Amino acid sequence: MAGPGESEWAPMPQITLTLEADAVPVVRRLLLKMRAGELSDLRRIETQLSVYGDRRANMATEPAAITERIEVLSDLLAQLDAGADPG
Repeated sequence: MAGPGESEWAPMPQITLTLEADAVPVVRRLLLKMRAGELSDLRRIETQLSVYGDRRANMATEPAAITERIEVLSDLLAQLDAGADPG
C-alpha cells in the first residue's frame, strides 16, 4: 500500500485510446457514473469517520484513495470533453 502522498499505481507510459464517435457519449456517461459512485463512497466514509472516529481508524486512508480515483476520472472526462470539442 502506498504511503501518504504516494500513488498506489506504478508509473505507466502514456496511452492513447481511440473511440468511435458514437461511443464517446456512452464512455462519458460511464465515467460520470463511476465518479458519482466514488463521490458517494467518499461521503459515506467521511460520515463514518466523523461519527465513529477511532473505531473506524482502519478506514482513515480510504478518503485519500477515493479522492485520487475521483481525480483520475475527472481528468479522463476533461480529456474526453477536450477531444470532443470541435473548436
